[in-house]
Amino acid sequence: MSLKQKRIIWYLVWLLILLSGPFTVIKNTDLSQVTSNDILLVSLFQRLTGVTAFTLLFIQITLGAYMDKWFQILGAKAYWVHVTEGLFAYAFVLIHPLMQTYLDFSVRGILGAILTFLPGLNIYLTFGKIGFLLLTVGVVAGYFRTKPFFRRNWRTFHILNYIAFFFVASHSLNLGTDVASPPFVIVHKGAILGVTIYVINKIYPLLTKKFASAKLIIK
Repeated sequence: MSLKQKRIIWYLVWLLILLSGPFTVIKNTDLSQVTSNDILLVSLFQRLTGVTAFTLLFIQITLGAYMDKWFQILGAKAYWVHVTEGLFAYAFVLIHPLMQTYLDFSVRGILGAILTFLPGLNIYLTFGKIGFLLLTVGVVAGYFRTKPFFRRNWRTFHILNYIAFFFVASHSLNLGTDVASPPFVIVHKGAILGVTIYVINKIYPLLTKKFASAKLIIK
């Protein structure tokens, strides 16, 4: 298989994964009712931004985790794709709660809008807010990555993206209205499983190394 064919397949897979969420949302929606109700219309866009944000976040983590392999397929464009998609991912992450802010404002006024970004009684809503905060820190660190402080602690800030992913995944798994419907359910569960396996593979060698060192010290 030629390099060009590999790139075409990569972009096709990327597009299919990305569209799985919006396709599921549209499939689960009665569009005739949405067009006649502003609240339902905003809710539709909130769901669309939610599934798209989750998918882009998963792809971002995959790109960053296996960048060496993607360089073999995409060449120098791999880093450009990673950075560009990261900006779009955060844009959708930001728009999603703004949609909720509008819905809360419509129902409960200005107080409801303010409470959107504060911790609440619903633990899974709070998980979403924590994920948003961690991703914001990660984006800021990425923007200032050439600064000495962020360059020295880049690995720590990079880990925040993984932690944020699991907060977002828990948020979507328990509150998302479309995560259990095909085809997005396949992407959603596959993303959680894939990132979990990757994290375990990274942590396990470190833990075994520490345990081995501890045994030597005890002896």
